[in-house]
Amino acid sequence: MIPQPGQLEISRSRLLHNRHLVRSRARESAHICATIMADAYGHGLPVLAPLLWDAGIRWAAVYTFEEALELAKIAAFRILVLAPMVILENAATSDITDTLIPHASHLRVTLIDALSARLLSQALQRSGFTQSLAVHIQIDTGLTRSGLAPAKRADLAQTIANLPALRLEGIFAHLSHGDVPGHDTVHHQAQILHQFAGPLKARLPHLMLHLQNSA
Repeated sequence: MIPQPGQLEISRSRLLHNRHLVRSRARESAHICATIMADAYGHGLPVLAPLLWDAGIRWAAVYTFEEALELAKIAAFRILVLAPMVILENAATSDITDTLIPHASHLRVTLIDALSARLLSQALQRSGFTQSLAVHIQIDTGLTRSGLAPAKRADLAQTIANLPALRLEGIFAHLSHGDVPGHDTVHHQAQILHQFAGPLKARLPHLMLHLQNSA
C-alpha cells in the first residue's frame, strides 16, 4: 500500500455542537452512545475518547473486546461490544471469563443465540462470578447482515432472563439506510424493534432500546 501522508484536524467546538444537536432531539431520559470502533473510525481513539468524555457522553460502542479494553484505559465509559459473542459447545471459556470479570461493571456483550448465552452463564458461575453481566440482544430488522432471526427472538430473551450471572439490559437493531434522511426503512426497522421489545419493556422497565447506524 502506498503511504498516504496527511493531517486530520478534529474540531472540539464542532463536536460539542453535534453533541448538542443530538441531545436536543433525544428524550431527557435517553443516553447518548458514541460508536467509536476501528480507532474511532481512524480519528484516533486516544484523541477522540477524552473529548467525548469531557462532553458528558458516558456510553460508547466498539466492535471487539480488544477495543473495549483499550477504551477502558482512557475513561470509565459504559462500553457495549457490538460483535456478537458466539461460544461453541465444549469451547474453552477461561480466556473469556478472565477478560470479562475484571471489567464486568462497565462492559456489555452482545448475544444472538441461546447456546452462547447458556455457556457464558455457566462459565461465569464456574469462575465464581457473583454479580450479573449486562448483555444486549441484537435483532435483525432488515439489515440482513447480523442479528437474531425473527423466529428466535422471544426464546433468547426468555433464556437470558432465566439465566444466573446474566442480566438483559438492552435490545438493539442496526439500520440499513440510516444515512439516508427520510428513508422508509428507518421507520419500518424502528417499528419492528418496538413491536418485539415493547412487551419485554413492559415487564422490564429498565430495558434499553437502541438503534445502531454505520454509514
